[in-house]
Amino acid sequence: MNSGLTPVSADPAGYTAIHAAASYGHLPLLRFLIQERHGDIDVQDLEGDTPLHMCELVEVAREMIEELGADVTVKNDEGLTAAEAIREEGDFDDLADYLESVTPGVVRSTVDHAPLAYTEFRDEDEEGSDWDTAEEDGEEREGRQLPRNTAERIDELLRLEEEDGINRDEELRRLVSDLIMGQIRQGRLNRGNRGAGQGATGDGL
Repeated sequence: MNSGLTPVSADPAGYTAIHAAASYGHLPLLRFLIQERHGDIDVQDLEGDTPLHMCELVEVAREMIEELGADVTVKNDEGLTAAEAIREEGDFDDLADYLESVTPGVVRSTVDHAPLAYTEFRDEDEEGSDWDTAEEDGEEREGRQLPRNTAERIDELLRLEEEDGINRDEELRRLVSDLIMGQIRQGRLNRGNRGAGQGATGDGL
C-alpha cells in the first residue's frame, strides 16, 4: 500500500499483512494485496514460514495455490513445506490432507486421526479438564476469523475502490496495521509460549 503499510510490511517477527490475511482466511484482502498491490504470495517471515504455512482453511489454501500462485514446495527454516508443517501441528488434518495431495515429494498420511483426538479429549476429561477446553480447541481448528465489523469494513473499502477508483489505502493501512498486526503479534507470542512449553517438556525427559 502507498501509505506506510505495504503487502510485505512486517512486524519484528517478519510477519506480514499477507501472512495475516492468509491466517484469518480473508480472501478479498489476499487478492487485493497480491493482485492489486503486487505482493509476494510466498513472502517468508523470520522463521521461513510463508502465508501458506499460516493458512488454516482448505478453501483458502486452494485459492492461494490455484489463483494466486502460492508455491507449495517452499520450506521454512525447519525444512518443512506447508503440508509438512501443518501435518506436524496436528490441528487442521483436512488442510494437511489437501496440501499433501498437491505437494510433490510429500507422502500422504494414512493415519486415522479421529481415534487419537478421542483419546486426547478422554484423557483430559479423566484428568479433571472440562469439555469446554475441547470445544474451544474445536472452534480454533475451524480457523481464526477477523472481527465481523473489521471484515465487513475491509470488504466495503475494497468494493468501493473497485467501483469508483478512489484510493483508500490509508484506511486499509490503519485497519491492517492497527488491528490485524496487533493480533498477529499476540498470536506470535502465544505460539512462542507453546513452543517454550514443549521445549521444557522435552528437557524434563
